[in-house]
Amino acid sequence: MLKLIGGKLVDFWTRATHEVRSTSRKRARMIMSGGEEMAAWGTGCRARRLRGIESGRPAGSGALLLLLLFIAIFPRSTCAVESDSLTSNPSPVRFGEILILRKDVFNPSVPGLDRFPFRILNKLHVVTKDNVIREQLLIRDGDIFDQSLLDESERVLRRLSFIGAASAVALDEKDGSRRVVVETQDQWSTNLELEIDRFKDSDEGDTRDENGFEVTLSEDNFLGWGKKIRFRARHEFSETQLGYLYEDPNLLDTRWIMKGAFQDRSRGKEWEGLILRPFYSLGTRWSLGWQSVFEAEENLVFRDGIEEAVFFQEIRNDEIFVGRMFGPRYRRKVLLRVSAAHRDQSFSDLASPDGQAEMPDFIPPASLLPEGERGPSLMSSLRFGSFRFKEERRLDNFIRVEDVELGGFIGVEAGRIATNRSRWRLGAQAAWGGSWGTGRYYSLFGQLISHRRRDRWIETELSSALQAYAHLGGWNTLAGRIALDRGWKMLPGDEFFLGENNGLRGFPARSSAGPNRLLLNVEDRLFSDLVLYTVAIGGALFVDGGAVWEDGTGISWNDLDAGAGFGLRFGLTKSRSSPVIRIDLARNLTNGSYRFSVISGHIFALLRPFREFTLRQEDR
Repeated sequence: MLKLIGGKLVDFWTRATHEVRSTSRKRARMIMSGGEEMAAWGTGCRARRLRGIESGRPAGSGALLLLLLFIAIFPRSTCAVESDSLTSNPSPVRFGEILILRKDVFNPSVPGLDRFPFRILNKLHVVTKDNVIREQLLIRDGDIFDQSLLDESERVLRRLSFIGAASAVALDEKDGSRRVVVETQDQWSTNLELEIDRFKDSDEGDTRDENGFEVTLSEDNFLGWGKKIRFRARHEFSETQLGYLYEDPNLLDTRWIMKGAFQDRSRGKEWEGLILRPFYSLGTRWSLGWQSVFEAEENLVFRDGIEEAVFFQEIRNDEIFVGRMFGPRYRRKVLLRVSAAHRDQSFSDLASPDGQAEMPDFIPPASLLPEGERGPSLMSSLRFGSFRFKEERRLDNFIRVEDVELGGFIGVEAGRIATNRSRWRLGAQAAWGGSWGTGRYYSLFGQLISHRRRDRWIETELSSALQAYAHLGGWNTLAGRIALDRGWKMLPGDEFFLGENNGLRGFPARSSAGPNRLLLNVEDRLFSDLVLYTVAIGGALFVDGGAVWEDGTGISWNDLDAGAGFGLRFGLTKSRSSPVIRIDLARNLTNGSYRFSVISGHIFALLRPFREFTLRQEDR
């Protein structure tokens, strides 16, 4: 009996749906005998209005009523009507031809750039290849038009260090599509950088080298293919470093990144290999990769910026990772990441730098290094975020458009390190960027990482920062930062530093070190309209303050060291990433001395929450 009833129902449903399909193919609406119309019915559509039902078509009416019941239970969001006499939803507008216009570094139509040496430099420079630009775009011809994808494609192009300006404009075509014109201008991608640090203080007992220096020669757009090659030489604290790097941001014309780096130091060596498919846009769903790092070197332990102890360490870490991002492009997003690694780490005993047998007095027995560890680890992280973007100028750069990242995220991570020093690793991160008016922005960042072993918390580190920017009108931008870093039961060599290259101008580089650090910076940045050929000229007034302290000692305002001064700013508007060179003269407010420094880059830069959202902890 049940089989008979079931068979009848299936037979009735088959006949009814077949009649509905046949009727909708012949005509999309039914005309009643008096000329009165019914609303159109289409597959998957709700009835908009019924003006009458002819009782002379019982089978068709029954099928329609059954279809009404089905639609009420399983409604759909789109309506397709197959009729020439009925107005249907217009076809979506699509991207048409994508035209790439590439400009050289120096535009000869600009007064002053149509002469020597700019014409020769243009001939020496290889313009970025068409397919390199095209591969960065988030659109393809034939895709449904979406202005937000154009805007984000501009941001992706501006992230490239060898692209100075980028725009993507959609133009209407006669066939209803949108032709896209992408215009880019190259930056001079061959750079020679020099940084000089003075370490020696006025104290006669300070035996450090008077000067340290770093020279970097790099090419970020080798032969126009977007490949990066870099050579770096550095000397500090009687140590010489030579570094080499090759990076391909579009391996085989894909979104994959390949990176190889090697450093040869007088105290050891280091190499790194990376293959990665990153979260390159808001709509990227997957990220995965492999990374291998090897380090073998002597590590120094500092006290008041002076070498007090040394130990040798050897580390080999191999890791694979995968990430998945969920959520709409411009709404709340969820990022889940899982990684597996194998670590092999060994340490020597601590010793004095001069080879004496006795340990320095200031290092307590509890801080002795472990014997090392070997084994696997498994980590996972979960983050929730929401982001938007706004274009600005004259926050960190003179001319280059800066994409301010607003919104933020919170996240947690947990994992098991199953080595001979087995322990749990737990962490939390949060970042937020906002605005409190036109040209006024703030950002916050916080991170806490800790390890749990044998019911004890060890190797715990807190990092936090608050930044604020405000356009004061005209040339002036006021920028400030407060940063707090704290460490509990950290290993020797993991100290925080203060000095002219660590946020405190007027003091020697690495003038002090400790497990806890407080740093305050306020700058009035002057971005003038004066441009000498390609170099923008500005200045800055600044006040810095900071302190480091040991655990259990506490801190007061009297412990803060402070420096103040002024400096010149030179914006290299046509160089890679448009860097700012700062030349500062700072007065040490503690002892009244003066220090002069030349360094590339601002002492701090705008925080980017979306970048922090997509970064792995190991990439920070």
